[in-house]
Amino acid sequence: ARRLQFSRGKPFFIAWDRRVSLATILVQGGQKDLAREQVAICLASATEERLRSLSSPALRNLLVLSRGFNIHFADPGLLALAQRLI
Repeated sequence: ARRLQFSRGKPFFIAWDRRVSLATILVQGGQKDLAREQVAICLASATEERLRSLSSPALRNLLVLSRGFNIHFADPGLLALAQRLI
C-alpha cells in the first residue's frame, strides 16, 4: 500500500469537494494533523454554492470533523445552512 505524502504548510490545488473527502480519508488513516489543516481550509473557503454541491454524507462528515477539531466556518450563516441541508 502506498502512503500519501504531504508537505505541511505547502498549499496545493485540489477541488473544494475533493478537499472535504481528503480530510475524511486523512482522519480515517490516522493523519489527524493533516486532516485538521484540510478542514480549516474547507471551512475558511466555504460558500453556499460549495455546501450545496456536497452530498449529504460528505456534508455530514465535514460538520462532524469541524466539531471534532473545534474549527468554525468563516461565515456563521453557513453553519446554519449546512445543518439545514443534511
